[in-house]
Amino acid sequence: MKQITANTAGLPLFEQPANRTTVNVQEIIDQARVLRSQAFADTFNAIGRAVKAYFSKARTARTLNNLSDAVLMDIGIERDQIPSICSALADGSYVSQTPSVPLTQTARSDAQDHDDHQAELPLAA
Repeated sequence: MKQITANTAGLPLFEQPANRTTVNVQEIIDQARVLRSQAFADTFNAIGRAVKAYFSKARTARTLNNLSDAVLMDIGIERDQIPSICSALADGSYVSQTPSVPLTQTARSDAQDHDDHQAELPLAA
């Protein structure tokens, strides 16, 4: 009786019926080629994603380092935070520390009750 170990469980070659006596070698070779090509494709895709993330991180760091300290302060980051922000942006895990407020929420809710003293302002010539 065939015994399936933890190493071979789930592999199509080892989970064939026990009463099968002939092995189609060409079928096994074809399956191996397909699996090998999938492994190569996955490897090259992973390398491509890593290279893309590296260059994205470098471009973001270069852009942020070229900004003045005043601009960096305006957008809410400090110069020593740039490497960690670039890494987080590259892997998609960046969360802004300052809450963003949409422009539609900046208007005063009591605009009708608010007197902005327009009569007291001087008129332009």
